[in-house]
Amino acid sequence: MVSLYLKDYEKATSDSSRCHFLWQAAFNSAYSDAQQGVEYAKQALAIATRIRNTKLIGDCENSLALCLENAGQLDSALVHYQKSLYALKVSGYSCEAAGVHANIGGLQKKLNDVKSALISFSEAEEIQKNCPDIGYHASTLYSIGACYNTLENFTMALQYFNQSLEIEKRVMNISKQGNVHNGMANAYLGLMDLEKADSEYRNAEKCYIESGNTYYLAYVYEGFAQLFDKLNLLDSAVYYCNEALQIFDSLDVKFDVVYESTLLASYLIRNKQVNDAEEILERVLALTYEENLPYDREKILTLLSETSHERLDFKSAYSYFVAATNLRDSLHLNDQKTELAELAGIYETEKRDRQIELEQAENLKQKIENENQKQLKYFFMAGSGMLLILALVLLGRYRQKRRSSKLLTEKNELIEKEKLRAEKSEKVKQQFLANMSHEIRTPMNAITGLSRLLMDRKHDTTTTEYLRAIHHSGENLNVILNDILDLSKMEAGKLSIHKRPFHFFLHATFPF
Repeated sequence: MVSLYLKDYEKATSDSSRCHFLWQAAFNSAYSDAQQGVEYAKQALAIATRIRNTKLIGDCENSLALCLENAGQLDSALVHYQKSLYALKVSGYSCEAAGVHANIGGLQKKLNDVKSALISFSEAEEIQKNCPDIGYHASTLYSIGACYNTLENFTMALQYFNQSLEIEKRVMNISKQGNVHNGMANAYLGLMDLEKADSEYRNAEKCYIESGNTYYLAYVYEGFAQLFDKLNLLDSAVYYCNEALQIFDSLDVKFDVVYESTLLASYLIRNKQVNDAEEILERVLALTYEENLPYDREKILTLLSETSHERLDFKSAYSYFVAATNLRDSLHLNDQKTELAELAGIYETEKRDRQIELEQAENLKQKIENENQKQLKYFFMAGSGMLLILALVLLGRYRQKRRSSKLLTEKNELIEKEKLRAEKSEKVKQQFLANMSHEIRTPMNAITGLSRLLMDRKHDTTTTEYLRAIHHSGENLNVILNDILDLSKMEAGKLSIHKRPFHFFLHATFPF
């Protein structure tokens, strides 16, 4: 596929078409050769910037971000996703922007920031309801279900998975049907309905084999391992976990290698194979630093504490335990879990409220239509009466129609008042977000600036790790704060434009 786009690029006669084929080549290189994809995307972005095509700039930034994500440069990927989102919104391509929201959600979930991921996926899903490509909507519904699986709200997860599966069957995407079946299996596993979990895992396995999707087949093997673990068949769990790990190793997907190795080690420890488990954990611990995976590192340190304790090496066990505890405290894992549960409740409540409003409006409309139908029915039943009776009936119908019209007008006025009230509430919310973003931005700039200054000095390994975590969290929060401030200003109609001479598109990258 990449070679075809490159051939089309060579034949292209305009800058816009050359740019289009280059970003497509980059996008399709993301999973096969991410570093080469980065180069294609940068070339395409330079062309899009030169010809001042904002839509193409958004597409190029999205492809560049995807390639950077798969190359392990997650922070840079997030920055370019935000640039893509801005460019596509400015150029009026909301459906494409929804896809970028979903990509951001996937990256945030990869970083274990499930709270932000659920927000991003929810924003994408709201937009995609009105988009023609239902396939993307199905993928987003699946992603929301996966977030609810992480929150252990398995019943809610199954609702989204069922919606996604219905769409995927309509568009006949076998591989993505496998994803949904796998997600449903995980939900049933969480609900301890092991029979349904086994059935869904087998459905997923069949889909992946049929579509030739080896990568996601590894996730099915991981699911079988967890299923056999629930059945206390640890030898089978170890076998399937090894099968999944071999696939991830062959594809060199490092963050999956880390997770699968951690899961395998936990089974080996319980199976009294402590030395094998410790060897695996020590091998992948270094990868958590290379790939910036602090959450997986915390789990590995905890397991290494267990293995050291089993070997009666209490000094090492204590050292690993302290390191895991300190890392857990720095990541605020318990606080995040509480916040995630609250966020899920708020999101579903707001969604139900919107649904109730729509149903009330529909019921009102149906009530008025039913009244009109009744009037027509009575009119035809009196068709053979005397002229005087007919005149009285017609007069009565006329008066009834006037009353219905008056009722409809009053209802419309009520709806309009409710709409204005909702808009006013939205403005108050936007003002609050803008004020809070301003207030938080100043201390956050101090945090990121001072942490960067401290990182330039020499420290011990632990202090350096803490400073990196502080600086990384500060930068991510600054990006979110900037987006909240800009979007709230735009929605409130108060975004100010400073007019001054400036060669805007002559720079190598698109300035946002």
